[in-house]
Order: sequence, then C-alpha cells, then structure tokens
Amino acid sequence: MNKHIIALLEQHFDTAFSAPDGIKKLRELILTLAMQGKLVPQDPNDPPASELLKEIEAEKKRLVKEGKLKKHKPLTAINPKEAPFQLPVKWQWVRVRDIAELITSGSRDWAKYYSDSGAIFVTMGNLSRGNYQLRMDNLRYVNPPKDGEGSRTKLEENDLLISITGDVGNLGLIPQDFGDAYINQHICLLRIMAVCRNRYFPELMRSPLAKNQFDTPQRGIKNSFRLGDVGEMIIPVPPLAEQHRIVAKIDQLMLLCDSLEQQLDAATSKKTALLNAVMAEM
Repeated sequence: MNKHIIALLEQHFDTAFSAPDGIKKLRELILTLAMQGKLVPQDPNDPPASELLKEIEAEKKRLVKEGKLKKHKPLTAINPKEAPFQLPVKWQWVRVRDIAELITSGSRDWAKYYSDSGAIFVTMGNLSRGNYQLRMDNLRYVNPPKDGEGSRTKLEENDLLISITGDVGNLGLIPQDFGDAYINQHICLLRIMAVCRNRYFPELMRSPLAKNQFDTPQRGIKNSFRLGDVGEMIIPVPPLAEQHRIVAKIDQLMLLCDSLEQQLDAATSKKTALLNAVMAEM
C-alpha cells in the first residue's frame, strides 16, 4: 500500500475508537479501496483483465455449443459516463452478466415440500447484511422431487446468493460441503464463471460500490431488484492474480478490524461495570 492509503487507514483506526460506527466505516473504506485498485500494488507482469474476459467469453461459447449454457449477450464496452471512478490500467469495467455462468432466482410454491429433514432450504432469513456468511440458525428443510422445477436452482459450492426483495442486497456464500440446498423466489443465485470463481466477487458484492447499486431501484411499495438488474450491475474486474492478492489483503485488514472491535467491546464492558459499581454505592 502507498503512504496515502496507509494514512487513510490509520486515520479511520483512530476514529473507530471514538465513533459508534467507526469500525463499520473502516470496513467500508477497506472494501472501497479494494474495488478502486488501491489496496494492493499492481504487478506489471499480470496479464490484463481483458485477457481474462476473452477466456470467459470463449468458455461461454463452448458451454452454449454443448447445450450447457443459454445464449448470452456479447461483452460490450461500458460507457465512460457510467463508470463511478477511474480504474488501474489493467482493470476493466464490465457488467455482472459478463462474468456470470448463471443468474436466476428460486421457484415458488415450496411449502408443499417442507420437511423436518432433507435438503437445506435457504431463505432471506439466512442471508447477512454487510457480509456473506450464511446465518445457520433457524434452518428449514425441503424434500423436492428430483425432476421438479426447483431442481434448476440446486445450489453449488461458491454460489453467491443475493436478496432481491424487501431488504435488497443481503448476501450468502455457499461453502464447501454444504450439501443439497435450494432457494425461493426472493433470492438471486449468482454463479460466477469457473475461471474466476473466487472470493473477490463476494467481497465486491458487500462493498459500498455494490450497495449503492442495490439501493438505486425503487419499484412499487417495497424495494425490489430484478434478476436483470443484477446482471446489469457495473463492476470492476482486476487481473486474476490481483483478485487473489486483494482477497488476501482484505482478510488481513478485516482481522485487524475484528481485533479492534473486540478491544472496543472490552473497553465498553469495563466502563459499564465501573458505572454499575458506582451506582451500587450510591
């Protein structure tokens, strides 16, 4: 990181001790810097993102030819006026659909398949705000027919789930060995192309850049985000190797935030205990 970025982070670490939402803002700053290409240095030896996108396009054409993927819109350049900020030289703005293998939502009428055991039925209550860790309390289960309509949304490892009704933009990432699982119509399933199916894109989807786009559409009484809206989201794509470096740096800095949060909680507990002791003597 350059000196400017270090100074920004140090400034917000100080703020985190005094502001109630300081650590939250610090986490948002880390993600913002990551998506702007300012969290890790660029490596001149990295192939540009345009090469990765060519590989993705070629793989999509192969999957379409084999009948494993529906025909898709070709990769199109993003209008510079749509770009919220300037990217590093080897990065590229694209739409989510350009790097997605699958964008779909769950089926309706799952109630008749509810069960006390069986496949996990992921609902909006299992998604998280501000991160993509699934909330595993209050799980539901279903036993759907193997050839039923809902089978098209059987979840796979590293599938990213996004709430598209109500509280739009809540997230969940399917971990390894999750087992059979399905979703309902209120959740979008975003499956990134295998060549770049890593945690860079889940991190992106919890960043302020994505949140601003989730919060934009207002349709009807409740906030809603259609599947087409997910596909049209504009996102920055770094070279593949840099994606992995960004994720590693985010992990490192988020651990520091966790430690800072624990220290802040401990300090608050001490203050509360002291206040209670004083009150008991009065």
